[in-house]
Amino acid sequence: MFPFYIVHQTTIIATAFALRGLGLPAWGEAALTIAATAASCVLTYETVRRIA
Repeated sequence: MFPFYIVHQTTIIATAFALRGLGLPAWGEAALTIAATAASCVLTYETVRRIA
């Protein structure tokens, strides 16, 4: 569980930083941040699952 915490926290910060100056509405930033966070967690899970 701890690796997912690190991945999701890092993704939230990186995504928020990347979207900061784009002038998107709050709901747009929130939706993109949630989608990026979910995708990073799924990608991490699938990557780790395939490592012996």
